Amino acid sequence: SLYSFMQSNPLQAEALYRKVVEVASLHKNLTLWDLYSGVGSISLFIAPLVKRVVAVEDCEAAVRDALFNAKLNDVQNVEFLFGKAEEVLANAGKDSKEEENEVVIINPPRKGCAESLLRALRARRSVERVIYVSCNPKTLARDLAILTASDDDDASVSAVFSVSRLCPVDMFPHTTHVEVVCLLTRNHNNNNNNDDSDSLETVRHREIDSNYEVTSTSVTY
Repeated sequence: SLYSFMQSNPLQAEALYRKVVEVASLHKNLTLWDLYSGVGSISLFIAPLVKRVVAVEDCEAAVRDALFNAKLNDVQNVEFLFGKAEEVLANAGKDSKEEENEVVIINPPRKGCAESLLRALRARRSVERVIYVSCNPKTLARDLAILTASDDDDASVSAVFSVSRLCPVDMFPHTTHVEVVCLLTRNHNNNNNNDDSDSLETVRHREIDSNYEVTSTSVTY
């Protein structure tokens, strides 16, 4: 519809979604959150691979389109919720054994995520992995600085989340625009740090609101 966002390069959009699936390590017992879900394209693409998807979007027209798309494709394990992602996630209730293995996909607009959402993700202990799909490297760096900050409640954890992979996807060839799929994994204590760091990308934040750089032995395209 007029007020709903759609990727304007559908061929590369599919490549982007396949990259999300690749890094997410999905399985049939998983509950997946799709925040800033739009018309449900990522939710519906991933739904056959997980137990259920909870999709959250604050554009009412996009939610209506998502419900239509789910019916059109006969997808029945996706719940579409209208509201601000940070409010819905914060009010989703206490963690339970049933939901102890959650994965969250966040695909915000260029302005990035609300800080309150990032704080809610840090606090929700059932979230093991976050896949951040970004169309703006500057706000991605800003938001990663919050997600990877140290845990004030547990001195044994030097960072709540660690960046495991960064995968750029060239959505618009011959332009400066690039999407980035970033996988973050939760650290429960310092002993969980991955020793094979030469296979992982490392993000070093110089300033929370501007410069960032990525160093790696290999970058996945």
